[in-house]
Amino acid sequence: MKVAISAKNINVYYGKNRIIKDLTFDVSCGEFFIIIGPNGSGKTTLLKTICGSISVKQGKITIFDKSIDQYSRKILARFIAVVPQETQIDSPFKVSEIVLMGRTPHLGVLEFEKDRDFQFAADAMKFTNVYHLRDRKLTELSSGEKQRVMIARALCQEPSIILLDEPTSALDLSHQLNIMDLMERLKKERDMTVVMVSHDLNLAAMYADKLILIKDGQAVSIGKPKDVLTFDKLEKTYNCVLLVDEHPAGKVPRVTLVPQKFIVQDN
Repeated sequence: MKVAISAKNINVYYGKNRIIKDLTFDVSCGEFFIIIGPNGSGKTTLLKTICGSISVKQGKITIFDKSIDQYSRKILARFIAVVPQETQIDSPFKVSEIVLMGRTPHLGVLEFEKDRDFQFAADAMKFTNVYHLRDRKLTELSSGEKQRVMIARALCQEPSIILLDEPTSALDLSHQLNIMDLMERLKKERDMTVVMVSHDLNLAAMYADKLILIKDGQAVSIGKPKDVLTFDKLEKTYNCVLLVDEHPAGKVPRVTLVPQKFIVQDN
């Protein structure tokens, strides 16, 4: 299978602090790849490195067999779209205006949008089920609606790869499933490569084709959910008591936290 993203022995620093340490992994085209790990493990830093916002000090990242350093920011934005954890747009733009911003990488300097661009925006809004909100202001929307709008803007870029930083963290259960199902549709219907940071191990188990579990900037395990989400690996990584069994709805791991009060103490 063709590789969309390849990272070879990458090291990333903030000042003198090494945050990502000798990470090596591949993400295949059309794969749902989820990054998991404790707080402060380097998940968001890794995502920013993949999209070129942070440079590697040692090692190499390639996008479709071409070094990320060889892409201009504008050209790279035609291949990779990013959905950040928090919406950075506070001004009262309408939904349709925000989604249309995704066409920027395809426009020249001072070039206005054409009919084709407006059609891409409309299609993206319909795919993410926000077309009926197109004349509403972003500030009037719920968290789940805002998240779908930002995904629609990302789709309007016509990317081959979409990167998402904890897109379900502030959502209720129904909206979490809606976002994850939407990513599954992107993978299956548009053959898009999806790379996501997530804290929810059970959602990751149900949707990911491949996981990377990282701690302190290093890979603990890379592979299918059943191979990564094991009791030994998770207990060692998260330093807490938990159970791992098979999810009753499918043959994927299920992770259950065990509160201290449930643990039987020896007398």
